[in-house]
This record gives sequence, C-alpha cells and structure tokens, in this order.
Amino acid sequence: MDKATLLKIKKLMALAEGSSFPEESASALAKAQILMLKHKVDQAMLEDVSEEDVEDIQDFRDSPLNEEDRGKRKKSMWKVRLASVLCDHNGCYMFSSGVNIVLVGKPSDVSTIRYMYGYCIREIDRITKANCKGQGRTYSNNFRYGCVAAVNEAMKAEQEAMKAELQANCNEKGLMVINSLVKDQREAGKFAKKAFRLRSGAGSGYRSDNNARDAGRVAGNGIYRGKANGSLETPQSKIG
Repeated sequence: MDKATLLKIKKLMALAEGSSFPEESASALAKAQILMLKHKVDQAMLEDVSEEDVEDIQDFRDSPLNEEDRGKRKKSMWKVRLASVLCDHNGCYMFSSGVNIVLVGKPSDVSTIRYMYGYCIREIDRITKANCKGQGRTYSNNFRYGCVAAVNEAMKAEQEAMKAELQANCNEKGLMVINSLVKDQREAGKFAKKAFRLRSGAGSGYRSDNNARDAGRVAGNGIYRGKANGSLETPQSKIG
C-alpha cells in the first residue's frame, strides 16, 4: 500500500476530528472516506505510517498522466497546461519531455494531482464533444484551453476565499498550510532543475482562437467545484 496515500488519509481524519469549522470537518471526512474505500484501507493500516516516511520531494517519471498518450510523438499542449495549473495549486513542479509529463513534489501532493488530472481530462473531453461538433481541430483545442482556464480560475477563487476566511478567524495554522504550498513548489522546482538540468523551452507556435477559448471558459465553469462538494465525481482542494 502506498504510504503517501495512507498519510493523506490519516491527516484528513485528524482534520475532520479537530476542525472547529463544520464545513471543513465534513469535507475532510468525505475525502478520507473516498480514499479509504478506493484503496481498501482500514484503521490498523493508518496507525503504522508517519509523516517522516513519505514527505521528501521526489520525481515521478512514470506518471499515470502519460498512460493515455503512449505511442504518440507529442502531448497535447492543453494537457500540459492543465498539469501545470494543478501543480501550481498543489505545491508541485512539472515539465514535459516529448509525450511525457514529469511531476516533481511530495508523494501525497503528486497523488492528488494524478487524481484531479484524470478527472479533468475526462470532463474536458466530454464537454468539448458536446459543444464543438463540426468546429474543427483548432477551435476544439482552443475550447479545451478555455476549460483549463476555468479550472484555474475556480481554484484561485477558492484559495483566495479560504485565505480570507482563515484570516478573519485568525487561523494561523491554516494559513501556514496554504503558504507552505508556495514553498513546496519552489523547492520542487529547484530539485527538478538541478536533477534534470532543465532549460527554458521554445514556444509552441500554437494558433489561438479567442472566441473558442471564451466559450470553453464558460462551459468549463462547473468542472471544479472545490471543497463544498464531497462527491467522488468532483475533485477536492487539498488545502485545508
């Protein structure tokens, strides 16, 4: 069993028990239960894992983010952008090499990104098929970029709202958790650049269709609904 997942469940259970905010407690409990059911975890398994076991920054070269594009020469740039957005909000760093996306970060954060990436890809493809019939490849791909922008905007709005709530309630511990994501991403970036000797890449030369992007942004507003929804179908923010 992945220790990173066990640690994440353990932290969620502790948050559910210790939070003074009913919504936060319920959200944490829902996320913990989803993970426990998915991975067949019981209480005894949680007692044997500690933070020291799993929280070092690592690189994940064989990421499930790459499975659907095996055999292709290049990854769609909207997928690369989606991975970048999710890393920005979950304390990780990413870079692409050909068809592969490499994630760098703490195992529990990478696990969150993998789950959310798979969910968002499925939803964006579903929404695009429903809205872009007969529009052509350029329009459809720009529409997908718009959907990614909607996810990014929703996650930013959630984080800002959470910061305001924590500040209003003088919750220093909660603010430290949010601020640590920025530090974690910075450290992951340093790790990646040193380990892989990364250099700035060239632009993609991608043809832009602003109308398609605007349409995708509107259609993609419901993809990420954040911590207010505890269902399995909607990924949750890892903050809090």
